[in-house]
Amino acid sequence: MFLLLGGFIVAFIIQYRRKQRTHLAEMVQTKTQFEQAILKTQLEIQEETFKAISLEIHDNIGQMLSFIKLNISTVDLSNKEDATEKLNQSRVLLTNAIQDLRDIAKSLNTDFINQIGLINAVQQLLSLLQKAGKYKAGLLVKGDVYTQNLQRELVIFRVVQESLNNIVKHAEADTIDVVMEYFPDKLSISIKDNGKGFNIRSLDKRSNASKGLGLNSMDARIKLVNGTISIQSEEGKGTEVTIELLKQNMI
Repeated sequence: MFLLLGGFIVAFIIQYRRKQRTHLAEMVQTKTQFEQAILKTQLEIQEETFKAISLEIHDNIGQMLSFIKLNISTVDLSNKEDATEKLNQSRVLLTNAIQDLRDIAKSLNTDFINQIGLINAVQQLLSLLQKAGKYKAGLLVKGDVYTQNLQRELVIFRVVQESLNNIVKHAEADTIDVVMEYFPDKLSISIKDNGKGFNIRSLDKRSNASKGLGLNSMDARIKLVNGTISIQSEEGKGTEVTIELLKQNMI
């Protein structure tokens, strides 16, 4: 009996250590997958930022500098009033161009979310859309704002960024409203547009339309931070994307 009991104890210890090693290996694998997903998210944010900056330089700053050049080249020094007006216009435009370049320089910093926070980062995205002249874009923040883990904020920002990209590419909207509401137990983010919408019931997650909207990747990303994402849409009545994350999961 002692031998059997001893053998049972040894077998139990071996089995326990085997399970422990398996558990540790799974934890390491999960951590590695999470880190890889975060790295991919950072690279995608950077890529989208570069695209937005390229458009901003071409459409906004480029036009301002061209107008400044035209203004200066047509200054008639013999006409003091006209020359003064054109130089004043050029000065204002140049000041705006310098400020826009400063904003762009800030957004080139890959650590900008850590520095300015999630709310300001989302506001920066909406400001870029507003400057394009095609959208009326607004942000409303409700509740008592609390800070979150940086990695989670990166994921949230990327999902918001992808949702706004979908509006630009597919929605044919002219108004975008983002509401970030900080409840005592969760953060809720609503991204709503007044575009053409679509039949959500007929949208299969495996379909090409779903892939084009990036729904699978958005869903996978938000699950990384123990959150949920839902989409409500109707043809001719716009689309609303809702992201929710429990506060206790934001460590």
